[in-house]
Amino acid sequence: MTTGASSAFTEQLRQGNERVLQVVNFRLAGEIYGIPITQVREIILVGNITRIPRSPPQLRGVINLRKQVIPVIDLRVVFGLPEIEIDDSTRILVVQVGNLLVGVLVDAVCEVLRIPHDDITPPPTLREIECPFLTGLSELNGKLIMIIDMARILSDEDLSVVVNKNTASVCGV
Repeated sequence: MTTGASSAFTEQLRQGNERVLQVVNFRLAGEIYGIPITQVREIILVGNITRIPRSPPQLRGVINLRKQVIPVIDLRVVFGLPEIEIDDSTRILVVQVGNLLVGVLVDAVCEVLRIPHDDITPPPTLREIECPFLTGLSELNGKLIMIIDMARILSDEDLSVVVNKNTASVCGV
């Protein structure tokens, strides 16, 4: 899987080529995360998700979005958090990384923020914690926002089967 989008985003963040980073903020297990708006194609209500037999636990299933079958990843499972019941706040962020379109299940979408580059700090480097998709941190009303790069999450080997362009390959077809 190509990580060109990831490299461009991360490099842009590192070098400060953008004065302001627009992020879509969402909640997951009480924490706030942000995805660059350039990676978010749309935000949709959770409808009928079709489970795929024998699929990895992080693949919640697939949806039909305007005649396009899109895998839906449960970000809670990817992050090692317990699954919860879908409620009225739960949303699917449809993200695009390169030619890849994937749904990402989150607890709730909060807002779109414009974060000045100077307000973004690099993530801590701790040997015990490996979090390659975390690209920066920013503070909002005393709470940290973790800025993540979906290209890095989707390029993870564990997800490579799930986010294959041919969703049928998940079933071994």
